[in-house]
Amino acid sequence: MPEWVTNLTVGEIVLFLAGVGGAVAGAVKVLKPVRQFIKKLGHLAEDWHGVPERVDGSGQVIEPARPGVMAQLETLRAQVQNSHKTNLREDLDAVHDSVKVVTQRLDAHIATTEERRAKADELSRVVKEDIVPVAAQLKEQISEGKEH
Repeated sequence: MPEWVTNLTVGEIVLFLAGVGGAVAGAVKVLKPVRQFIKKLGHLAEDWHGVPERVDGSGQVIEPARPGVMAQLETLRAQVQNSHKTNLREDLDAVHDSVKVVTQRLDAHIATTEERRAKADELSRVVKEDIVPVAAQLKEQISEGKEH
């Protein structure tokens, strides 16, 4: 054993151990955010490149595959791209014309419904004002006729 080790006092040993402990604590404090940052970079890489599906020993899928960013963009591009021989403006014009036709039919239906409602209200008024009083008079006359 070296001579300098045998000459160490208890205070020097405690000071040395405290220094080592402080250095370890400082390293952990510094490395924890670095580790979290590296983990986030790993997630970013997985999102960018995609993840293959995971299967267990029997071949059953544990986790489905997730496509990467470029594959997702290609899927989106294919969904919005016109796949037939017309252009998007013509398709939008066709949809607009269809909406016009539906709107015209709906307006006609609303007008017909309002006309029918007005006729039903008029009929209800006629029944209340004209037919109900006459029916009441007839009922009185019939009941008077039975009494005689």
